[in-house]
Amino acid sequence: MTGGKLIDRGPSRKGWHWHQTFMVCPRLWALHYLEPDKEKEPRKMSDPLVRGTLVHCGLAHVYKRIQLKAQGREADEYMRPYSAIRALAKKETAASGDPIWEDWSERCQSIITHYNVTWGDDTDWEILNVEDEIEVYIEDAGRKHLYTQRPDLVARRRSDGKVYIWDHKCVATLHRSGARRQLSGQFLGYRVLGQSIWGEEFGGVMLNLVSFDNKTGKVSTRREYVKAAPFGDQQFTRTIKWANRAIEMFKKTGLPAAEWPGAHTEYSCWRYNSPCEMAHICNYGPTL
Repeated sequence: MTGGKLIDRGPSRKGWHWHQTFMVCPRLWALHYLEPDKEKEPRKMSDPLVRGTLVHCGLAHVYKRIQLKAQGREADEYMRPYSAIRALAKKETAASGDPIWEDWSERCQSIITHYNVTWGDDTDWEILNVEDEIEVYIEDAGRKHLYTQRPDLVARRRSDGKVYIWDHKCVATLHRSGARRQLSGQFLGYRVLGQSIWGEEFGGVMLNLVSFDNKTGKVSTRREYVKAAPFGDQQFTRTIKWANRAIEMFKKTGLPAAEWPGAHTEYSCWRYNSPCEMAHICNYGPTL
């Protein structure tokens, strides 16, 4: 079936990526958010990026349709997972001109098949939210800073009554996937949001892991809870406050975006083996 809606919602309004970009490089943040019409270097496509995007799309449609059926609504309001993957691959191919999207389409459909074989009989979850934005306002000396994220999934576990935020990750290996994310702003943010919205009902953050071996085509899955970081959670809200204060301070200078401070490190100016999308401005100036 090809009818129905496609879930392709993009980032939330003011999430971790918004804040992280500023902390990585204030100039990049200014160019991206204050002067969004500046020409960016084309984003380099890669197998992990494309595979992850298409698998996320497929899983979103798996769980959206489960949610609709449980609510007594018509599941076909949204595309079936395989149709959604094909539709998104076609859309991205048309936008980028890169055939890598179509190259991965069929394999990603197979990954979803394997996932459904493994987890299709798991009925312990009531689906509450599929890629809908959630928000909290962080108090700061009389001011309020909006913080948002768009979780892949929010679900209540029937066996314990707790609400969990899920994050789908398509990874190369399942080894130690949770430990490396304990202090990630994305996951600290999920915990702050979860605790603010659901209070004692909030159970935590779960990684829904899917690995794919490029050589053998083997698919493996695992679900893993991300350990809480109580001090990290506390400091995270302070980080959001300070980032917003610093942004406002730079805005008040009236400097054009290209003259905001740059990070000037190999890790920020080159990422994933390609230059930052604004490197041409930092190299040659905003008029070129």
